[in-house]
Amino acid sequence: MRSVRLLIALIFTVLCSARGADLAEVPTDVETLRYHLRLAPLRTSDVYTTLFWNYTDSANYRALEFCIPSITSEDPLTGFIAPWSLVERTAGIDSIIAKGTAISAYNSGALQGFSAILSVTATSASVSLGGARISTIIPVTFRHTNADSIGYQSTRSLKELRNDIWLVPRRSLEASAINSIDSLKIHIASSSDPNEAFWTYLDRDTEPALAALGGTYTLATVREADSSYSILYISGAKAAAAAWPPLRVKGRLLPTIFDKHFDLLWVEPSGHLLDDELSADIELEGNILSLHFPLHRSKVRFRRIPRENI
Repeated sequence: MRSVRLLIALIFTVLCSARGADLAEVPTDVETLRYHLRLAPLRTSDVYTTLFWNYTDSANYRALEFCIPSITSEDPLTGFIAPWSLVERTAGIDSIIAKGTAISAYNSGALQGFSAILSVTATSASVSLGGARISTIIPVTFRHTNADSIGYQSTRSLKELRNDIWLVPRRSLEASAINSIDSLKIHIASSSDPNEAFWTYLDRDTEPALAALGGTYTLATVREADSSYSILYISGAKAAAAAWPPLRVKGRLLPTIFDKHFDLLWVEPSGHLLDDELSADIELEGNILSLHFPLHRSKVRFRRIPRENI
């Protein structure tokens, strides 16, 4: 089996083989990823290749199927045409999401190759195809959480010019010890810490071009052993709502030398962790929680829910 090189911030190499496919298992949660597969074409035969991602097993995966045209099929003036199909397989049933063609050309000599590049950011993903240069970019869906495996297989054996993955695992905040809404209500109702509370959305002052509110949230703040406060999501998500069960950690308030002023960590709907120059204040006699996002020129406020109304 050919190896898939993993170039990442954490060191791991877990390889497996499934039905002739070369696969590499990636971390459970992925922040960004770039997988560059470049294969040398055959002289007289077209070869069909499948690029896999979110590969759970042979019955559940996402993939791009594409043709690597033979060298002799290339027109000296117009290049070659490579058909492709975007496929999602669920419980063994294939769905064709999109179809198209990539029009490109090969380099000369030893540099002749066909590239497929899967690029994943916190908010988007795409596969790029091309020979001498990228000619087609195809938007795709990528599951960042439980990303499973990634890799490829071909109908014929081809020389690998590149087969490497660069990725950064997604950072996350440690879960709270509280495991039910009822226990959270009891905890806050009996707490002597005024910063532990339920909060509901009040208003916002946001820059539309830089920030979009993921919902009109209800949150709770709970003190942790290190004197920080976990911000727990309760309800109200509109963006990526299915990814936000109650009690998932939405952020963290980190104490500073100033009373009721905190450094802020905040998790976007996509799961991306923001930590650059964020801050928070508990104001107006403890009744308002204000979250500040200066690089996004935005501010969001929440009002305290009285304990008797919990």
